[in-house]
Amino acid sequence: MKKYKLQISYVILLTLCLPLSALYFTLFGETAAVAENADSASHLLSAYIPLGFVYWAGVTVLGIFNMIQSFRSFKAGSVSECVNGMLIHKYGLVVFFVINFCTIALLMLSTGLIAMIASQGTIIFALPFLLPWLFAALIAASFFTWLAMIPGAFWGIQVIRFTRVQRGMSMGKAIFHGFLQFVFMADVLDAAYLSVKKWGRGKRSAAVICALYVLLVAGAVWSICRIFA
Repeated sequence: MKKYKLQISYVILLTLCLPLSALYFTLFGETAAVAENADSASHLLSAYIPLGFVYWAGVTVLGIFNMIQSFRSFKAGSVSECVNGMLIHKYGLVVFFVINFCTIALLMLSTGLIAMIASQGTIIFALPFLLPWLFAALIAASFFTWLAMIPGAFWGIQVIRFTRVQRGMSMGKAIFHGFLQFVFMADVLDAAYLSVKKWGRGKRSAAVICALYVLLVAGAVWSICRIFA
């Protein structure tokens, strides 16, 4: 496992993003609530910003080191390290993306309900003005979440390079698989395909991930049906 400490460290640190934020506001938010003054709330947020900066700086540094290491592994001819590095990133971050998506969805839903109740329904008349801002916030959140998958995509790129050289993958297919490495959800399925079909590795983990994807899609469809039923 020591061989993959960079990949594992990145996945663990990124996955702890929302839990650490929740822990911070749980521990210190109660103090601010008891104080019941604007200064305490302001101090709570002002202390959170530098801590967040340090956290994301750490994530960025680990991500850069991962990308550099992926090229070194390819140069060293280590197929197994590149395949395992890709799978650690792609499979390991499924939990992060699920938590992130659910949190964003819950925040938007709860914020909308609170605004609706507080305004006694009149907030609906402001929707034409609010929707562009909400859409922009959603795009920004999706973009920064997408950035988190880039280090893992570089490990996938190295696997594709090995596959092209040693398994005779055509340039067109290599470009297509490279594109999928940067697409939400498709990147994980493509990583499973490359590892199992092209290199005969990770069959059990691929089966678990695919089953999880089926459950997530089924849950999403069920939720949508319940909302619009």
